[in-house]
Amino acid sequence: MSRALSQTLRLYLRRRNAQARASLAPALQQPERVQQQTLLSILRANERTTYGRENRFGSIRDVREFQDATPINTYEDLRPHIERIADGRDPHALTGDTVQMFTSTSGTTSKPKLIPVTASGRRAEQRVKEAWLGALAADHPAITTGKWFYLFNNAEEERTPSGVWIGSNAGLVYRNSPPLLRRLLPMPYDVCLIDDYESRYYVILRHLLATQVSMVACINPSSVLLLAELANAHAESLIRDIYRGGLRAGLALSPEQYALFGRGLPADPARARELARLLSQDGRLLPRRYWPRLDVVASWKGPGVNSFVERCGEWYGDIPFRDVGYGSSEFRTGLVRSDEGSRNLPMPDTYFYEFIPERDREPYRSGAKPPLLLHELELGKRYQIVQTGPHGLYRYDIEDIVEVNGFEGRIPTISFVQKARTVTSICGEKLYEAHVIEAMERVVARHPALKPTFFICFADVAESNYKLCVEYDEPRSQAQLEQLVEAFEAGLGHVNVEYPYKRSSLRLRAPEVHQLERGTAMRFVQHIGRNAVMDNQAKIPRLSADVDAYLPVLGVRRGSAIHA
Repeated sequence: MSRALSQTLRLYLRRRNAQARASLAPALQQPERVQQQTLLSILRANERTTYGRENRFGSIRDVREFQDATPINTYEDLRPHIERIADGRDPHALTGDTVQMFTSTSGTTSKPKLIPVTASGRRAEQRVKEAWLGALAADHPAITTGKWFYLFNNAEEERTPSGVWIGSNAGLVYRNSPPLLRRLLPMPYDVCLIDDYESRYYVILRHLLATQVSMVACINPSSVLLLAELANAHAESLIRDIYRGGLRAGLALSPEQYALFGRGLPADPARARELARLLSQDGRLLPRRYWPRLDVVASWKGPGVNSFVERCGEWYGDIPFRDVGYGSSEFRTGLVRSDEGSRNLPMPDTYFYEFIPERDREPYRSGAKPPLLLHELELGKRYQIVQTGPHGLYRYDIEDIVEVNGFEGRIPTISFVQKARTVTSICGEKLYEAHVIEAMERVVARHPALKPTFFICFADVAESNYKLCVEYDEPRSQAQLEQLVEAFEAGLGHVNVEYPYKRSSLRLRAPEVHQLERGTAMRFVQHIGRNAVMDNQAKIPRLSADVDAYLPVLGVRRGSAIHA
């Protein structure tokens, strides 16, 4: 990258960081006032919509009136309104803005969720992204010296009956990046149009290995790991392509795609020789070596994905990982401004937030008690988050549990704990995903050698037991696996008071452990993703009741287990 472009970019990001800090300053001291202003702004913009008229948005003057007038919604509650937008019967059923497109994500039923994307919704999301990027550049100014890579999918996969596109919001953002930022992105948008995912990843790596990358951003750290593993697996072929120019034969590309991508991939013998030297010296291609300017990797951090972050260390070395921020397909919620942990600041001027205490949900969901507001949360407590945004999702139950892990001024910072519905109960024990994670943490604290690189626990109702599936870099002995499952069961009994009673009553049978082949975790992540290896937003569970669906994917046979 030229020095002039780097300096221009640094100034641009410095301004974004200053603007974000200035806009946050009053909110840090008076979050309740800013939150009410944000809510009323959303209501005024959407009071003439069908939903706004039904819920008297035009007459609402404060937060309490909004809570009294508007129910807490799941996606299924709002689906009829969204379907009327999608088929053209009522384009403004939920939003005063025109719906520009829908993003698609899986839901609790077999029908996918369509999430409206509007101009005002994109502005709210963009404020969070620019604040995140500005803070990142302030801490890691070297990211302006190289190219940036992040995964994205096609913005235009299919159309609704009324002609509105359904696709990837990340793809839309990539395609519409400002000219200054676009010059930092080495990947042509058309790479997401390659249908064969292995070929798509090869083309991505062909572009990336030919340049110097200073930042990698993949929402799911499993994608960061996969990027390094595939670059190494295809090392010789990629080096030959860089030496000769273009792409090797045999990829699942059309002649037009070969011509399109080939034009942007000239021969670079010097770079090829450098990569060949690194491969010879190290015995494999390592990102920390072929991208010496790489200054930070951005991804999710926290329960369910930390094992992937740790495994990235063998490829990326001690390069810092920064959380991309807590969020979902529906909302870009959290602003992270540090490499340490996952401290997400809910930006008060983008969305309106409400919180239901985790251990006392019913009176809040029934309306007997109003949910707590942003400034009313307590350190160390867990809550189910409810959000309202300008894109038509009002009092939307995202079905996530978050925990308060600090404060900036009077605004709490939060971290994701688990999905609210990630709970299993074979015979009344009500085991939560957080229990499973804590039980494994207890095992590892006492027996570090038993720490798996990946694990998932299944509730098997048919056999009345829990099945712990674990993967290790090096296989563990039967004696070690027996020790693991015994310690894991003891941990479950410590964190869930019902578990020992159900076991002693013989209603719950002994848990069992299955050792997975190395690489199984990556295949599992690809399976649960809607778009195979390219789905960088796949949620990785640690507890599941989908035993019949997932055991074959993991290569697990019933009757092959080691019991406690």
